Amino acid sequence: MVHWEDLPVAIAPTEPVTPDGVWSGSATLDADGNPVLFYTAGNDSTVPNQATGLAWPADDTENSDLTEWLLEPEPVTTQERDLASPVGTPWFGQFRDPFVWKETADDGEPIWYQIVGSGILDGDTRIGGTALVYSSRDLVNWEYHNPLFIGDAQNHPKTGQVWELPVLLPVGEVDGAQKHVLVVNPWFEGYNADTAKNTYYWVGEWDRDTHSFVPDHDDPRMWDYGEHFTGPSGMVDPDGRTILFTITQDGRSETDHYKAGWAHSMGLPVVLSLLPSGDVGLEPIAELESLRNTQIIDLKNTSVDKANTALADAQADLTDLLEVKIELQAKDKAARLVLEVRRSDDGTEKTVLTVDREKNTLAVDRNYSSLDPDTRKGVHEGELTVGANGKVAMHVYVDRSVIEAYVNKSASLTTRVYPTLADAVGLKIVGDSAVKVKSLQVWNLDGAYGEVAPAAFDDAAAAAGEGLPNGDFASCDLADWTVIEGTAFSDDNVTDSYDWGWGGPFRQANAWGDDDRCHLWGFNEAVGDAAVGTLRSATVTLTGDGVIDLLTAGGYDPENLYVAVVRASDGKLLAKVSGNEEEGLRAQYQRRYIDVSDHVGEQIYIDIVDRATGGWGHISVDDINVPTP
Repeated sequence: MVHWEDLPVAIAPTEPVTPDGVWSGSATLDADGNPVLFYTAGNDSTVPNQATGLAWPADDTENSDLTEWLLEPEPVTTQERDLASPVGTPWFGQFRDPFVWKETADDGEPIWYQIVGSGILDGDTRIGGTALVYSSRDLVNWEYHNPLFIGDAQNHPKTGQVWELPVLLPVGEVDGAQKHVLVVNPWFEGYNADTAKNTYYWVGEWDRDTHSFVPDHDDPRMWDYGEHFTGPSGMVDPDGRTILFTITQDGRSETDHYKAGWAHSMGLPVVLSLLPSGDVGLEPIAELESLRNTQIIDLKNTSVDKANTALADAQADLTDLLEVKIELQAKDKAARLVLEVRRSDDGTEKTVLTVDREKNTLAVDRNYSSLDPDTRKGVHEGELTVGANGKVAMHVYVDRSVIEAYVNKSASLTTRVYPTLADAVGLKIVGDSAVKVKSLQVWNLDGAYGEVAPAAFDDAAAAAGEGLPNGDFASCDLADWTVIEGTAFSDDNVTDSYDWGWGGPFRQANAWGDDDRCHLWGFNEAVGDAAVGTLRSATVTLTGDGVIDLLTAGGYDPENLYVAVVRASDGKLLAKVSGNEEEGLRAQYQRRYIDVSDHVGEQIYIDIVDRATGGWGHISVDDINVPTP
């Protein structure tokens, strides 16, 4: 579960059962102990277009890499209309991500259970997510029973209106009763700021007689507060451990995904187990120790200052692949226990992990994680109570863009960071004399896929001048800009809105260490797309390499919607860029570069021009960077 080898695609879209997509599912064992795959079969010619498919191994499973699979010629589970439910009706058309497990029935024969993600409707009300329960004696023919458990989207809206990737796993016994954990991934109808960010769970009991899950608590819980811990799947391994896998969403734009050729990554597998409190905790699997290469630090019972001296001395020996185990203790209830990771030598870039005893919180601060203004930042936190002894144990894995921190075996922080500085590999503990370092161990790690290629970083940028006045609209108005003509631009167009309400996030600039998110949204509902006009910046002298970068969004119309670089002496238009050419992403910002290096030393200004009157007849702009003295 640590070292992996790429193999061919197991199941590809195939006629007739899944011509339009093979989506998430799970694996189990047949009556003979051979693996079988269940998947979501996509077929846009059917209603609904989602069903459960089954695949059998084509080769001897003991001597095969399981790269060839035989698909059942028809879906084995399809959603029927008006399925029975104690509340409302299962949402027809929302039916995906089967999770299947094997048990022994009362007659001693195998029985399989399948839960499929869906939601519950009551008229126009979205009651909440659910998982629909089916059972089978042969893996092919399935009988529907009822919803496993129904969420509460009204009182807990972040848990979603539909549940994707539902997982039900045993986690141990309490007073002879087997406890299970139900883990779900929320889905939202339309755009929602919480999409693909969090995973929720309940602890309770699986009642096989009623085909239902009975939770021990009403409110959903979270293990991870980092907004990148999603897409749960799981299993019980041959040693009896309950293992959970996740998807680490990367938070980049679709343009970044396209340029990189990949999106997201697999989270580290973790072991789930019952805590003395009756809750379920998590910790990394022990097999991850096989990644350890060289131990750099091994300290016990020392001060923060001495530990930091050792870390500073070891900075040159650290790589961007680290395992850190640290135990801190602070009996002062007002103390904050802080570990900085991916820290540059001068502290310019750093990601800060904090346990606040007074607030009872665990937090990650990414506001200083990257100098790149297009990288997502912010502070994310959740509840964590430290025991009376004041001890906090952190087990942290640091990858090039991933940080996974497990704290006191009960909570975690998974986050994505994209440092720009090559020396941003360091560690630092923050705390006064009341904080003691009980232990600190640091290892450089090998890669899970073998030899690790060196990281690549852009050359350090030259010292910047003053730049274009209010080029990032940080004043949240049109200060230092002049409306030359028309009504398309006014102070009302400058907003700190993160999204446009119905489609998704703008992804405006997010400067290092700055919470300001104002930008120029070209659409103003008061005047609509029909409004036209021109907005002009202050005049500056172009210096440096003569390359201007900026963010643009909105309509793509190079003749009527554009940002222009204009020479001040004669008003000549030197170069221009329009909005987003990809229609489905037009409201989302993309970074543009304008090379006017032939005009270094000349005075220029920026014109933002809107002459378009139809649909998408607006242009949005943010973070204009002009090299100046």
